[in-house]
Amino acid sequence: MHRQDIAAAEEAGHLHDLGTARNSLGQTLEKLGRGRAARRAYLRAFAAFRKAGDPASAAAAAYGARRAWLGIPDPDRGPHDPYDDVRWHAAARGHAAFTAALVAATVAAQLWGGPLALFASVATGVSAVLALAATAGFGCFSVGQHAGFEVAARLGVFGLVVIWLPLSVLLPVGLVVSLFLGAEHRDWAEAIGGVLPVFVVLSFLQHRAVIRSNRAFDPEG
Repeated sequence: MHRQDIAAAEEAGHLHDLGTARNSLGQTLEKLGRGRAARRAYLRAFAAFRKAGDPASAAAAAYGARRAWLGIPDPDRGPHDPYDDVRWHAAARGHAAFTAALVAATVAAQLWGGPLALFASVATGVSAVLALAATAGFGCFSVGQHAGFEVAARLGVFGLVVIWLPLSVLLPVGLVVSLFLGAEHRDWAEAIGGVLPVFVVLSFLQHRAVIRSNRAFDPEG
């Protein structure tokens, strides 16, 4: 039915009707769980609305394309504010602050020279790269033009969670184990104890960045 409407609108040359028909097709495909096909339909609706000079409908179609790409469920729920990128820029700022802190921590770990220097510099260095990818992804999010930025945002956020979730368990457990093993491991206990305050600050920044990311990905978050 939607494809018949699209064909009729194309034959008549009515751009707004064409955008409406393609947008309806995108909504149906999205409900059926066909995210890629839905995104293509939304992007074609976006192009038709933009040619028709209807920026509000074009923005709504662009939001549908983002939602289909990110897999946000329940497309019938009304978004809080689909027509601006405030949340995407907020997510970018959160990861930018985390990136700056990670770069500083990486440099400090390289200069530190303690028993955990290599581990700390690798962990913070890899995290800095992921945070930078997330920052660029959120900051340059552009529907239909830079799909690579969308992938960067998602992979950056996912990678940071994968790294910092086990670290939040590993470092405190390592400190307790080192304390119980005796004097021969006192240097490790002191090293971990020195790293923990920095880790707590970085964990707080990462937590704030994740919250902002969730608000960007979830239209009602």
